[in-house]
This record gives sequence, structure tokens and C-alpha cells, in this order.
Amino acid sequence: MEKINEIDIILSIPQLDMFSRSFTQPVGMLSPFRAAKLDSLSGENQSQENEPIPGEFSLLVPSLLDPAASVGLTIFLQDDLIDTSVFYPAVINLEDTVSISQEEGLLRIQQPAPLAEILSLLQQETVSSSQPDGFSPLELKVEAGWLWWALLDLINHPGAERLTIPLLRQHLEESAQELENLAGYASIILDLNAINEAAFMAGINELFQKGILTLGQNGTLEPADRQAELAAQFQAKKTYIAITTNILLENGEFGTIRLYFVQPAGGPFILWYWVDDAVTILNLTSEKAISIITQILADPVSYYQSEPQ
Repeated sequence: MEKINEIDIILSIPQLDMFSRSFTQPVGMLSPFRAAKLDSLSGENQSQENEPIPGEFSLLVPSLLDPAASVGLTIFLQDDLIDTSVFYPAVINLEDTVSISQEEGLLRIQQPAPLAEILSLLQQETVSSSQPDGFSPLELKVEAGWLWWALLDLINHPGAERLTIPLLRQHLEESAQELENLAGYASIILDLNAINEAAFMAGINELFQKGILTLGQNGTLEPADRQAELAAQFQAKKTYIAITTNILLENGEFGTIRLYFVQPAGGPFILWYWVDDAVTILNLTSEKAISIITQILADPVSYYQSEPQ
């Protein structure tokens, strides 16, 4: 992205960490100055920590001291990665927003935040899509939600011609905390490393009850037609988007909305989120998905207040 912002500076992570350690003023709940401190500094970073901080950074301190809202946005595109946090003042004014982006191990800090550029890149890199027929919103217990993503991995996958309960269980165990497939991606978000037998079988039964699976011959599992169609699209490269909205509430605490989007190349957007022990999975057009992200970036407070909590 071109350098068009009023303030556009680069800091190393140790530089910002050292500044945060030495900062003596009270900071708000959502301030990046409250971020976890680095436990240790490598030899390379130790030489960086003494580098002077650009004078322009002092102009950003008031905006970062006590933001009323923040939005964390991580986008894994096919050829690019966006990893940025945007901080908002109490009275939303996009000219006063500040973004902190990770770029090649450094922090790029900009005011105003380059929201238009981020959305433009997202629109360029995502594929226009429609909503497939027969895909109804799903609401599943967390374990069943994890199994649903694992199911999409295995349907039509080479070596999984016979989909069975042991194969599904093995896939969960081997995929946990790995980004190479959907089950691993879901386990990271759901913070699941393993699943006990009772929860696993309860998840299988829930998929049966929701009509996602049926029992075939010789103990095989038969997915519903719409699941097979979706799984075929997910064999292609995928775009992952995670967006976390934090809002400072009147009681001094903060509220959070976390939304996750996945789009296979040429396929529909899947929006999913989890609250307590339930996972909700929806299908969206790419235009609707980008519209939601645009609304959040434009005014996270209004979006949070409009969403059922």
C-alpha cells in the first residue's frame, strides 16, 4: 500500500515493548500499551530496543492511550496476509483512527488507519459468489461444529473413499492446531486440542439429528448432498478472515464479537462464530461478507450495539 497517511512510521516489536514498559501514564482497557510484554529479547532484538522512536509516534500516544473500541483483522489471502489492529476514539472519527499492522516482523503504525485500502485489497482478492441452494443455517454444539469442519476435509478427499467414524476421529486427532486443513483451523479458533469419546459420539449423533450425516452400509457415514457439494469446493485454495471487535462498556469492562469467514476459491463465503457452547454457521455471498466487515471497520460501536449479545 502506498504511503498516503498523515503519520506512517515503522517500529520494531522490541521498540514498542520497551516504550510500553517505560510508559507511566494510566492506560485504558483496550490500549495496545496494555499488551503482554515480551518475556525475553533475542540478541538481534536487544540491539533494536535502543533505537530511538520516531518523534511522530508521540503524536499518536493520545489516540492509543484510551481507545473506546478496537478491531483486530487477520486475512489470509491467496498471495497476501493482512494482520492489523485498528483503534478508535470515543467519538468515532475515521481520521483519528490508528492502525498497528505486522509486516515482516515489524510494526507499521498509521493514522488515519488505511481502512479503504484494506477493503479494496479484500475486494480484489476475493471471488464474487452466490448462496448455494439447500444450505440452511446450522447451529451446533462446539464439538459437533468441530466435526462438521472435519467432515468437509474428508468428503471427496483422496484416501477417504469410505468415510467412517474411526477415520473421522483419527482426522481430528491428527489435525488439531494445524492450519493446513479446516479441522485444524477450527480447533485453533475453538481452542480444542482433543475430544473425549462421550463428546465425540454426542457430536456424531447431533450431525445425524441435523440431517448432515446418515448411516450407510457396513458402518460408513453418508453426508447429505449439500455437504458433499460444499466439501468439493473446499478442496481448492481458501481465504480465511478473522475479525474481533472489542468495545469499552459503561461498567468499565468490554464486550467482544468474534466472526470468522472462510471462502474456497470460486465458492460461497461461510460465516461462523461461537458463543458459549454453540457454533453458528451461515452462508453468505462475498458481497454480504465484505459489507459486514465494512460496517465493523466504519463504526464498531454501532455494529456491536446492533448485534444480539
